[in-house]
Amino acid sequence: MKKNVLLLVISLFLITGCGSKTAITAEDFKETLEQDYEIYNLLENNQYEYLEGNYTIYFGEELLSRLDFYQLSDLEHAVYFYQENQKTVSDNQSDSVSEKEQSGDNYKKYTLETADTYYVVEYVDKTALYAEVDVEYKDELNNVLDELGY
Repeated sequence: MKKNVLLLVISLFLITGCGSKTAITAEDFKETLEQDYEIYNLLENNQYEYLEGNYTIYFGEELLSRLDFYQLSDLEHAVYFYQENQKTVSDNQSDSVSEKEQSGDNYKKYTLETADTYYVVEYVDKTALYAEVDVEYKDELNNVLDELGY
């Protein structure tokens, strides 16, 4: 009986995604990935006062597959970024292969895979990211996200 209760508690913990993640800064993003990727600083063209850091990396040579990282001034902007991008991705994809959403104390993550594209939208505290990659880069993207703690 105790074994069943323990398994139930563990299962609920895994399903609900309890816990939190540690947010990184835009500079951490740059320093972590600059040896393996060319980092593009999009903050130079910044016209938004709430944007404190913004970097992009590309997967492949055609620059169609990318990961954008945003360091925002407050949690409200990060949540708004997540909600708007998650809705845009999910509304525009009728041929989804898989769709998943996870959340914890300070983050929410949405993934969608179609026949040819893999999307990730996430916020952790005052940071957010958006990734849109060809499915051939899905594993590479997930490795990068693991390395970043996202």
